[in-house]
Order: sequence, then structure tokens, then C-alpha cells
Amino acid sequence: MNNADESALLIELKGFEQSSQVEALMDALGKYNVYRSAMKYNDIIEPLYLAIPETAYLGIMSETLGREVLREYEVKLLVFDPEKREIVRWIP
Repeated sequence: MNNADESALLIELKGFEQSSQVEALMDALGKYNVYRSAMKYNDIIEPLYLAIPETAYLGIMSETLGREVLREYEVKLLVFDPEKREIVRWIP
């Protein structure tokens, strides 16, 4: 970035449309961590968020497995409502 006042936000968007939310979580987490590794390798320091629909947040992410994955891998979340096309919450 040229200007010190500028910043970027990188987001990996996942729909969680698979029949199993556990499989969707595994897919999303895998891609999220590959992006984080690539960013680290390339000295990119902007935050990376995993954007998920509110149904996934209220579903798998609110269950024990989802909460543990978020904690262990320090996943930053952006929760959105796909019908209203708006952000519901940010979880750094």
C-alpha cells in the first residue's frame, strides 16, 4: 500500500450450502488457513475474515465443534444475511 492511512480487508466468502455443515466447515477452514499461510509467506499483514451466512453462524459455528475451531484457529468471522445482503456481525 502506498498510503500509510490506507488499509485492506481480505475476506473468504463461504455459503455453507453442502448437505453437511461439518463438511462445509472443513472446506472453509482449509481454504481459510491456506489463504492465511499464503498471506504470511508474502508478508501481507491485513486481517483475513471468513464470511459466513447467519444460518451457519447460528448452526455449526454455535455448536461445540464450531466454537472450538474458531478458538483454536483464531478465525475472524464476518456474518452476513444473504437475503438482505447485509453484514449482521463482525467477530475479530
